[in-house]
Amino acid sequence: MSLHGSTRKVASQAGIPEYKVEQVADDIDAVMNDKGLGTAVIVPYVDMNGPMVDKASTNYETHQGVAETVKYLHNVSETGASLLSGWDISTLKYVASEKLGVNMDHVGELGAVTEIDGEIHSTVDVGREQILNFRKNAWLEAASREMTLQEQGNVSAVTGCMYGEGARSDLYNNPIAESSRQKFSMDLLSECLERRETVDNRSYSQQGDSMVVDLSSMNTVAALSDALTEEYPLVGLKWESVGDQAVKITENSFEQSELSDEEFLEEFQSFMDGVAAGTNFETDHNPDCSTDFQRTDVAVSKEHGAEYRADMITEDETDYILVNMGDKPGDILEGEQTVFVGQRDMPVEEELEERDMSYAKADTAADYSLGLAEVIKRRN
Repeated sequence: MSLHGSTRKVASQAGIPEYKVEQVADDIDAVMNDKGLGTAVIVPYVDMNGPMVDKASTNYETHQGVAETVKYLHNVSETGASLLSGWDISTLKYVASEKLGVNMDHVGELGAVTEIDGEIHSTVDVGREQILNFRKNAWLEAASREMTLQEQGNVSAVTGCMYGEGARSDLYNNPIAESSRQKFSMDLLSECLERRETVDNRSYSQQGDSMVVDLSSMNTVAALSDALTEEYPLVGLKWESVGDQAVKITENSFEQSELSDEEFLEEFQSFMDGVAAGTNFETDHNPDCSTDFQRTDVAVSKEHGAEYRADMITEDETDYILVNMGDKPGDILEGEQTVFVGQRDMPVEEELEERDMSYAKADTAADYSLGLAEVIKRRN
């Protein structure tokens, strides 16, 4: 079946061969027919890292044609396209706005949180006490060692990520880190804390280029956590102990200790494991001096987050079909009302074959977006 004129035009502009788009569209149609899916509303998702962004890039560079084609899918879809990722919302927003030029929703942090029309929603009914205590204990331990940490922009109660001495992995070149660093100052951090009504102003005091914070108040911990994840993600702060639960923080994005990279990585991973010991969090270490931490007692998944958003944006009792493209097993959608598109020649393919699942294939988010948009047009 030939492509619709508008799909053909975007494919030409993006440099994506028409035959690839036709193949993706036909494959998606075949999966829908195989699963007996009717004419329900199609809700499109796409994983960021891999299908959309080149993993080798340090600046979130997208594959050829991704910006034009995702924008096309977003406009064709009744519900709009959305990123579905394990990454934090701040990173997803940056990629969508700066790399795609699209104002879209996001489902991040392994489906634990979603941003819909600019409003953040938790997809799980759990409080923040545990993750705030985790950060507090990490800060206190870092202060006792005079360590430099960077907080990724995770806002959920379930997942987080910390970097240690990010300069070792050139984190200062990350565009989000650079933006946070350029706008950061202790004056602005003080104002940020003051805007949070629950903060006791006596819990912190500015001392020149540093700030002393008393972490004995969980209101203060919550305010500081919000400031570092929402306002200044990935800015480097050196932590020093000045009392029982009082710490001094100083902006310090470039310092590296005298340890070798290998020695520091081992020390940092041991530090994060120590913070997680005896808690409901498990750690997942990365080679770039960062460690993810996630609650083990709360069941979240990308599919859970995708369903939450779909329920929120579609009318009551509206049937929908979730479609996602990803490169890893954790991206797979498994429900009856789902279609999964695996990134060709990536680890997810082996997993799909082992499960004997019906799925489609695409090279990148570009031919996927055009193929799915074509399916939507065929069904209208």
